Amino acid sequence: MSAMLEEKVYTVFEITQEIKELIEQSFPAIWVEGEVSNLSKSPAGHYYFTLKDEKAQLEAVLFKGRARSFLKFLRNGAKVMCFGSLNVYAPRGRYQLEVVVMKEVGLGALYAALEELKKKLEGEGLFDDKFKKPLPELPRKIGVVTSPRGAAIKDILNTIRRRFSKVHILLYPAKVQGEGAAEEIAEGIRFFNRHKLVDVIIVGRGGGSIEDLWAFNEEIVARAIFESEIPVISAVGHQRDYTLADLVADKRAATPTAAAEIVVKQEEEIREKLKSLKKRMANVITGRLGQHKSIFSSLKRRLELKDPRKRVSDGRLRLDELEIRLIGAAKRGLNAKKERLLSFKKMLEVHSPDKKIKLLKDRIKEIESRLISDIQNLLNGKRHRLNLLKAKIEASSPRNPLLKGYAICYDEKGKVIKNAFKVARGSLIKVELAEGALICQVKEKQIL
Repeated sequence: MSAMLEEKVYTVFEITQEIKELIEQSFPAIWVEGEVSNLSKSPAGHYYFTLKDEKAQLEAVLFKGRARSFLKFLRNGAKVMCFGSLNVYAPRGRYQLEVVVMKEVGLGALYAALEELKKKLEGEGLFDDKFKKPLPELPRKIGVVTSPRGAAIKDILNTIRRRFSKVHILLYPAKVQGEGAAEEIAEGIRFFNRHKLVDVIIVGRGGGSIEDLWAFNEEIVARAIFESEIPVISAVGHQRDYTLADLVADKRAATPTAAAEIVVKQEEEIREKLKSLKKRMANVITGRLGQHKSIFSSLKRRLELKDPRKRVSDGRLRLDELEIRLIGAAKRGLNAKKERLLSFKKMLEVHSPDKKIKLLKDRIKEIESRLISDIQNLLNGKRHRLNLLKAKIEASSPRNPLLKGYAICYDEKGKVIKNAFKVARGSLIKVELAEGALICQVKEKQIL
């Protein structure tokens, strides 16, 4: 224990100086490869950035005089090789690479993956305006997916309560950076959609480096926002770059405070409009009441000058007179119609159709009788002609000679035999008689 107490005790400055000398002497000139991030420019024109890979980060500075040669590829996401020396800034105990030469290697793997994912989601239509949902005009409940300990929720609460204190705010606590942050943010969006708890959702966080904000570039967050049935406002605290969450969201706000102002801005405007309408309505009602009061006073004076009971009495007399005139006119009209009806009846009797019907019936009978006679004569003529044709056909029938004892011979194929020498001996022939037929075998042929 005593030995430990006797050892040298360094001041913070002394140990920092020791480290400074050790580092600067050990690494006077080195090449370092990494990805540029958190690039910023000081008022003096110097560039400060971070060189990083998958496992570590190294702060770097490129002074104004040397920067002009490398501005064409000095950007976030560029993969570069930097030549320079390590130095330590003693007041803060921070070491950095003072860059002298830079060479571009290519886009960083992280940005390359982001660009590929961005093209994929854009191709699927996740950024299309046609899918953007309108924000509610009068949200009563606002869901917020962010860290419960971050500045974002405080800014949102303060802004909304200042502008419209009656709005209910529901917080879904989620990590907004680091491992598992994207999954928690996506689950928060889905939670509000499953339970239909809010009218609009704010998703975001305060400012930070591009690495700190990377959870809002994850595909799971972008798809959760796109699939949300509730409108989503992306409120990631940065101005220059857009995250995938900004591109997919129904509305993008530069900061959580701006998101809160967007949500309640319309309600404040409506309240102002309601005040204006209330004032205009009061003026209109006052004006209308004044007009009606004036009309009422005028009517009252007119009624006082003219007793309404007299007008009622005159109206009754006029009504009786009109009733008498109406009854008389009705009777006259009825009588005229009766006279016209009698006249029409006489005309019908004179021009009765019964006579014409009788004449037509007689004419029909006459035509019917003539038609029957003509048809009978025609049938008799046709029957006589048919008998003549029948007799001719019977006279010319080939079977008539059979009745006189003649016969018709057919060969085995049923053809009529006209030449005896064309029939072979021993063949069978059919001999047709007037009544029946004979099947004969040829034994001999003769010349007649």
